[in-house]
Amino acid sequence: MRQAYLHNIKHGIANGYHIAIQCAEEGDILQKATTSYNLAKEGVESTGLVNIIWCKRNDEDKWKIEANFLAILGEAPEETIADYSCNEIAEEWASAYDRAIYSNHYEQ
Repeated sequence: MRQAYLHNIKHGIANGYHIAIQCAEEGDILQKATTSYNLAKEGVESTGLVNIIWCKRNDEDKWKIEANFLAILGEAPEETIADYSCNEIAEEWASAYDRAIYSNHYEQ
């Protein structure tokens, strides 16, 4: 089964976002905004509870958070995104993830 946090990182980068990783417990930035899948993946996997932050630079060359996803790594790998922003960007990812899960389920 496809892991939600990996799909989330790939989908964010593919749609033009930089990915930053923040420890959800301590608030420390584990990975600065990047378009590197591997760096974002390592940031998420460095601890069990993180915020995956999709961001873009604004007109003033400052980072603007577009969506935020709470990732929990644990027993059920497909259920790693526990919560996310209530906005069109995050909802689009959730729909894309559902489509990917259900299409893979029926292909097997």
